Amino acid sequence: METISHVTRVLSKQFDAASSTPEINSSTIELGPTEAHVLQRHEVAELVPDSSSDYQDEDKGLEFPEGGWMAWRVTLGSFFGLFVVLGVINAVGAIQAYVEENQLAQLPSSTVAWIFSINTFMTYFFSIQCGQLFDMYGPYPLLAVGSFLIVLGFMLTSLCQQFWQFVVCFGIVCGLGSSICLTPAVAIIGDWFKAKRGTATGAATIGGSLGGAVIPIMLRSMYSSVGYAWAVRTLGFLSLGCMAICIWLVKPRFERAHEKNGRTFWQLYVTDVLDFRCLKDKRFAALCFAATFSEIALLISLTFFTSFCLKSGMSQNYSYILLTIMNAVGMVGRYLPAWISDRLGRFNTMIIMTLGASLAMWIMWLPFGTHRGALTAFAVVYGFFTGSILSLIPVCCGQISKTSEYGRRYGVMNFFIAFGALGGVPISGALIFDTNYDYLIIFNAILSTIGCLGWILARTACVKFKICKV
Repeated sequence: METISHVTRVLSKQFDAASSTPEINSSTIELGPTEAHVLQRHEVAELVPDSSSDYQDEDKGLEFPEGGWMAWRVTLGSFFGLFVVLGVINAVGAIQAYVEENQLAQLPSSTVAWIFSINTFMTYFFSIQCGQLFDMYGPYPLLAVGSFLIVLGFMLTSLCQQFWQFVVCFGIVCGLGSSICLTPAVAIIGDWFKAKRGTATGAATIGGSLGGAVIPIMLRSMYSSVGYAWAVRTLGFLSLGCMAICIWLVKPRFERAHEKNGRTFWQLYVTDVLDFRCLKDKRFAALCFAATFSEIALLISLTFFTSFCLKSGMSQNYSYILLTIMNAVGMVGRYLPAWISDRLGRFNTMIIMTLGASLAMWIMWLPFGTHRGALTAFAVVYGFFTGSILSLIPVCCGQISKTSEYGRRYGVMNFFIAFGALGGVPISGALIFDTNYDYLIIFNAILSTIGCLGWILARTACVKFKICKV
């Protein structure tokens, strides 16, 4: 009994140590012959499969602050950047609902949806090039150029009256600016955190939820007081201030390799970044599959939720308030699961959260969505469970990637999400018949369910069916 007790204490210490880092290096576990014999007999499972050893070697000599003034200052800077980038994505329904009822009232929902699907496509698609640029030059050049394009896009969008104008100004210009800013705003946290990367990323992405809560209420109030044009311009000025703070606060910790090593422009920014050999890693391939379906489902909900509320008989004020409630609850849904994920495991947490989001659509939104009380409850529940989608996906990517390749892999993953969003949002818009959104909800719930199954597949690719933290 004494031997077993001693072994239990040793294993507990080693598991606690393992919990502070996403990978385990078996060489750090030193057991006596008795404990080793008991371990062999009971076939204790490793937390991370042998295939992760390639990634362990890359970061073996690196130390991460995991906190301190500078690390949390960088997190705060990321918070302000994501307030704009993810805040607009979360609040896009407030813009879509107004434009569909006013400037583009003569067009069907499926056509108007192209504006926002193109915006989302641009936001994610160019992350693949921005990941390469971040790995080479750091965050500052990207954040400066992206901020300029975001502000310019909003100023031009305030003048739009025709469909093609919205596509160019909001869809392409704003989307490209968001794309350039998204990768550095998220990836810079990886310079300062490893074990607590989930908590730090969750804290930073609360900025996106706060933006998603503030922007709809701000726009709704200003639409009626100063008009659409100045409402959007004010959003542009707000974005300028937040991005300026972001650039001031963030600071890279590692020196970037600026050398081109004889590679041409085409090799650097096309063939190198479109290098899909990383998909040979089954874990990363499964992660891309899961992330794509989960994010498409979330983007569809955010795009059409406000218009659904309006078509279901809710007042304009209450429809915008529900979107604000969904994003406000998302603040808790981003930080709390991120904090738990550092203890329970990131992939484990994503399975739980995407399952909850899928059930909310099947059980609450589809059968009871036209009832005010049920729709309010859905906004709360769905907002909480989807909060982790935008906060934990980058962390899961970092968990199975080398630090030096994190930006590039994050871009490859967003490459797939971009094409999913480009087709998913217009297809959903085509499934709206008059005021009947049932087919859209069913389609969206199926996508979310596939995403949940994808997270189970990704976890299985990491540790098979072992019950452990991953």
